[in-house]
Amino acid sequence: MPSRYPFPWKTGFLILLDSLVLRSRSFREDAQTIESLLSQPPRIINRKNIPMQGPCLLVMNHYSQPDFGAWWIALSIANAVPVDIHWLMTAAWTFPNQPLLKPLIPVTYWLFSRTAQIYGFTNMPPMPPDPNQIQNRANAVRLALRSASTTQDPVIALAPEGRDYPGGILGAPPPGVGRFITKLVKHCQKIIPIGVYEEDQCLCLCFGEAFSIDLDERNSKETLDVSVSRQVMEAIAQQLPSNLRGEYS
Repeated sequence: MPSRYPFPWKTGFLILLDSLVLRSRSFREDAQTIESLLSQPPRIINRKNIPMQGPCLLVMNHYSQPDFGAWWIALSIANAVPVDIHWLMTAAWTFPNQPLLKPLIPVTYWLFSRTAQIYGFTNMPPMPPDPNQIQNRANAVRLALRSASTTQDPVIALAPEGRDYPGGILGAPPPGVGRFITKLVKHCQKIIPIGVYEEDQCLCLCFGEAFSIDLDERNSKETLDVSVSRQVMEAIAQQLPSNLRGEYS
């Protein structure tokens, strides 16, 4: 049986060629081309909540299934939102529990670095956090914040979990993500939660209402981090079926 999410070989080849010479591409245009390969377009729920312009921060679950590549999350959202999005994307795949694939890690570092450059995205060190990459993570945060502060009406997107959880069930972000979001919202102002899931063999995007996080900066950094992460993940959970909400039910 053919996959419901076919690999975009033609567009993928063109992306690879442009990656070699660092020729800029439009992610929205590529998303439109690739999404046309689907036999059934994604179902958009609460279309009225789709932002028509920035500034805003889009947050979504890192949905995963055996036959569903995570790139479809970014592709489908980019095709639904009518403005260019600055994605915060992983710097590599680390293949946890798959030791035979470990030699591919340097290849993905190179490929994802090039991908970020041709689309104007920001690479973030892969999850779970590696203690040896503290400086890399700090540099990535600075780059993301610089982009947010120097772009007029920025629209920035990230999946706070940063990795797959078994069964596509919503999981907790790693420490530090809440504080990072606190800094991003100073430039993006409102947050729009998006639930990504499948229903009746159709990819679904559920856009929630824009909200603002409750900030009490009198709290310790650790308390603020946990509080903001919790608020964001609970907002995402409300856009998902109950069986995917995990601890945020």
